[in-house]
Amino acid sequence: MKILQIVTQMEAAGAQRVAYLLGEELRNNGCDAELLFLYIKRPAYNSMRGVSSLLDHKPSFIDYLRIVILLGRHLLRNKPDVLITHTHFANILGQAMGFVCGVHNRIAVNHSPDTVYCRWARRVDTFLGSVGVYSKIVAVSDSVVTSFSDYPRLYKRRIRVINNGVSVGAESGMSPELRAALGIPLTAPFIANVGRMSPQKNQILLIRLLALVPSLHLVIIGEGEERRTLVEIAESLSVASRVHLTGELMPTDAFSIVRASDIFVFPSRVEAMPMALIEAMLLEKPIVASDIPACTEFLGEAGVLLPIDQPEAWRSAIEQLLTEPIKARLLGQRAREKALRFTPEHMGESYLDLIERREICHSAAVSMP
Repeated sequence: MKILQIVTQMEAAGAQRVAYLLGEELRNNGCDAELLFLYIKRPAYNSMRGVSSLLDHKPSFIDYLRIVILLGRHLLRNKPDVLITHTHFANILGQAMGFVCGVHNRIAVNHSPDTVYCRWARRVDTFLGSVGVYSKIVAVSDSVVTSFSDYPRLYKRRIRVINNGVSVGAESGMSPELRAALGIPLTAPFIANVGRMSPQKNQILLIRLLALVPSLHLVIIGEGEERRTLVEIAESLSVASRVHLTGELMPTDAFSIVRASDIFVFPSRVEAMPMALIEAMLLEKPIVASDIPACTEFLGEAGVLLPIDQPEAWRSAIEQLLTEPIKARLLGQRAREKALRFTPEHMGESYLDLIERREICHSAAVSMP
């Protein structure tokens, strides 16, 4: 069975990692699986097996027309049996092109609540999902399903929940040399965050926390449009020497840093199924996170959940975990136990099960009133 996955842009973000892990599992199950990025924003997966891209740069307005033409040629030339798209632009364009090019089994994956969609994308997505251009729709969490509660019945009838699979690989530790390279003293406590530098990830809160906890260091693993803003705020608060921005890292390097941290912090404003959070859970870290629906769904009582408008509560929680190692260790163990059920193997099996139920799902869609 030939399966094509499409993601909008190549970068080291959550949906991209999910698509890559899913491709590996599909190949492990005997499928011919390809992961196609419409364009390269950052070359995070350039050298990986089964990965290709249409453009090697962020597209201009004219380039989007090229993407449509190149994608159509790719679909007609490769004739996949199954098309799986991730991220909302890839869902809209990829599913429409798959429909036109005669791919019969088309699965659109929603990695975000609908609140992050712009108005036009929400309307087009609603239409395509309701009329059957998406033959099936995957939501990666119950939180995502809830966000689509006001969508048409025809759209919601196609939704199935498949949680993302998460893997952190073999155990490794951050060496003193790497800690020194980051500029963190051996005896200094540090908190870690993984995520794109953007308003959604809310790393500004973490930098402001450093002004409240003078000995604390912060490592942010990721890249994004808010880097300059974060640097400027750190400088204005005189905490820049304790803020360490690594940029995008290979997963193994990111896991090493998170594993060596004292606490994983996750102040996001909006999430669906936060991969970085669940990876930290697998790494058995004590976690302080925002009390948004997705963090409540996946972390719950296995961590500390706090409103993002209460920085003093975040300071208090971090200081308590730093001074009460037994509590921190127990929370980490509880978090790991919860995260162990989100395996790539189970994710792959769930997608294959959904694919094999193609005719049943198609018949149900046709017969709906």
